[in-house]
Amino acid sequence: MASSSRKVFLSKLLGAVLCIFFLGFFTGRCSGVKSVERRAAKAEVVVSDENKAQVSPAEKEEPEEDFDDRKPEETVEDNSEEISEDEIQYVETEFYGLPKRYEQYFTDTQDMHLESAQNNGITPFKSRAEIDERVPALIASCKLKKIEANTKYSVDDLTISHPYVVPKCAKFLDDLATEFQNITESKSRFCVSSGLRTEEDIRKLQGRNSNATTKSAHLYGTTIDIAYARYEIDPDRPIRMPELRIALAGVLRDMQKEGRCLVKFERKQYCYHITIK
Repeated sequence: MASSSRKVFLSKLLGAVLCIFFLGFFTGRCSGVKSVERRAAKAEVVVSDENKAQVSPAEKEEPEEDFDDRKPEETVEDNSEEISEDEIQYVETEFYGLPKRYEQYFTDTQDMHLESAQNNGITPFKSRAEIDERVPALIASCKLKKIEANTKYSVDDLTISHPYVVPKCAKFLDDLATEFQNITESKSRFCVSSGLRTEEDIRKLQGRNSNATTKSAHLYGTTIDIAYARYEIDPDRPIRMPELRIALAGVLRDMQKEGRCLVKFERKQYCYHITIK
């Protein structure tokens, strides 16, 4: 009888020990998993903080100098025609992701634009009256050219700037428009929204845009603004607005890489601020 009771006692004791062992094992395992999860979460926070801390100066938003002569009105309806295979390949291989974050690619600072303008441009005009007085002689001596709407690009009815640029800038604009139409395989046109400005124009702008300082690259005939949200679409080759934006951004990126220009994406002013080099 005593032997039977002892066996029952040992059996229960063994069961209790095993229960304690397995309970401790699984509790420790769960605790370990939670510890790993906590470490992983902490690591993610650290990485996130590091990424925030490593924002390059170029990625920091810089005040926008310009005020577009005319705010663009994007009234063109989207159409169903797809972008061509060549265009898709061009965009995917050279400018993948570009449409979402244009500002990451076009970050040339205002100081860079001003330096290049001063090195490549004319002596600034003080007033509109001086424009009327000096421009004919500058055009005759091939120091300035008038830009006018044509089959490659359009020009706004400028109110706070003038349609004059140095010949090098006029050639750049023509090449940009030609390549834009080649890429889109169409006669669609982008729009020049600002050109040469006088010191008088800049003073007027200061009342509308505090960033339009007297030290503007537009004073030297080397700088133009191109609207990024307005295009005149070729009716014989209709292309959707997003593809036109991609094409223009892509061509600008190419010419920027070639060292032909400086580009600043000015989101609030609806334009690319472009200075030739």
